[in-house]
Amino acid sequence: MAIRAKQREQGLGSGIIVGDGLVVTNNHVVDQADEVKVATYDNRQFDATVVGADPKSDLALLRIKGNTAGLRPLATR
Repeated sequence: MAIRAKQREQGLGSGIIVGDGLVVTNNHVVDQADEVKVATYDNRQFDATVVGADPKSDLALLRIKGNTAGLRPLATR
């Protein structure tokens, strides 16, 4: 999965789906972004919003907008 954040320039980062439409990524990827899009390996693209961010740990949580059917969270043991 790639995460694209549109700022003055386009940024690119990675993330992990952790729950129903929730993605964990790095804060520096989405910091000050005007628009956030999540692209998956099956070539789907979603708009997303930043739910929370912590610059100190460089983590951010995104919520994917729209139909997230078929997106699977990271498997846990």
